[in-house]
Amino acid sequence: MGHAFSDFGSAIVAVSSDRVLRELMVRCGGQPDEVEAWPIKFLREYLASNATSERALELAIRCTHRPTDLQQFLFNVYARHFQDHNVRAVQDFRNLYERAELIAVHVSCRPRLAWAVASAQTFRDHANLLHLFVVGQSSPGVPSTYGFDPAARTLTVPAPDTYEGLPQKVAAFARFLGFAGNRSCIMKLDDDVSCGQTFDPNPLVELTRSHDYMGLVIDAADYGTHRWHHFGKCQDPAIDQSPYSMVADCRYANGPAYFLSPTALTILAKASVYLCQTFRFEYYEDLSVGKVLRSFGIVPHHFDAFAANNLVLSVL
Repeated sequence: MGHAFSDFGSAIVAVSSDRVLRELMVRCGGQPDEVEAWPIKFLREYLASNATSERALELAIRCTHRPTDLQQFLFNVYARHFQDHNVRAVQDFRNLYERAELIAVHVSCRPRLAWAVASAQTFRDHANLLHLFVVGQSSPGVPSTYGFDPAARTLTVPAPDTYEGLPQKVAAFARFLGFAGNRSCIMKLDDDVSCGQTFDPNPLVELTRSHDYMGLVIDAADYGTHRWHHFGKCQDPAIDQSPYSMVADCRYANGPAYFLSPTALTILAKASVYLCQTFRFEYYEDLSVGKVLRSFGIVPHHFDAFAANNLVLSVL
């Protein structure tokens, strides 16, 4: 992949249900060429399910060979399906965050949620900054729906609530925000990151919109990665003492804090469906984010928010 795939970052539009049905019937009624045969096969399965089979729709998306008109149509159909399937959570999210310039997304887990809340409380009130807490499902095997508590500003995503589940958790919150129509910049934070003395959201928003993706850049292609970083943190013993054994060959923004523009978030939202295995088999969420964004022409801009005293690591 590469810059030719820049259309992957184009806006997601949740078209009306009536328009979805009309276009589905048109696209499913023709004779597809060899390249589009499998996407159309699964799209017909989705139509036959009375537009209820999320599995068929996701398979149709994954069978597209590159960003095309068909793929973008499928993402727009998925947006309609996603918003209808998570209608209350999406609406509550929009009501709270629609006008935010910057959303501080504190990615945590239920046992450490109090840490994330304490870290968020160190930030001064800013009219254009809002906080969002993200946790995973407390038990496996639950339905693939999202829960949003607007009072606690906590988004529960259908992903493991474990360290090794972090890539899936980040992909899941990106999917929710992207397909819910987010237009804010994102400051992704670990649950032990707090406000620094020089923090000001306005220049951070300007920088993020200019560069799409920024943070403390790690060059894994030149320096490698610490393949034991997850030791002692994982719930699965088979992973906990197994070194990271996948290719690490890109520049990425280090995980405790990085920034994403709406375009970068859209790419991650789409990739959570299209390239789901990237997140499922990675241990390190920051590296998986860097790999996906690089694949679509976005590389990180170096900005060390800790050295600039915008952010600090908490000792709670």
